[in-house]
Amino acid sequence: MLRFFYDLWFIYNNDEYGEQSFHIGYFSSVKKVREIVGQLKDQPGFRDHSVECFQFPKFGITVPAGTSKSGFCLYVPSYDHMGEDGWDTWAIFGAFATEKEAKAELEKQKKKKEFRQHQDCFLCEEWIVDKDVEWREGFSHF
Repeated sequence: MLRFFYDLWFIYNNDEYGEQSFHIGYFSSVKKVREIVGQLKDQPGFRDHSVECFQFPKFGITVPAGTSKSGFCLYVPSYDHMGEDGWDTWAIFGAFATEKEAKAELEKQKKKKEFRQHQDCFLCEEWIVDKDVEWREGFSHF
């Protein structure tokens, strides 16, 4: 059964460093997204920017029939490498209903030229929908 989720980000442009993005979490409904945005918008860092910087693309995943969206575990393959220049190269390769699907995606990404040198920088994390929320205390600018 295809179920839809929302992937919440905070994205703003920094005059000195360009686009900055913060991944906040995965949510079961727009109502849940709005609740979290309401909690975060007055926290340090977030309050310095428009609420329009919160973006939440909708995406679908096939899950077993009868599965509750809230509390559902998503498997998220990613890449995180800190370069010698101190800049972090970070990428998320989607969200999947099973660890097997997520790991298959990681294997595809590992073959790409831009990621081949740092094979130890791949992760497959579990995110609990509506529960795992990053940046609750806000953030500080560089």
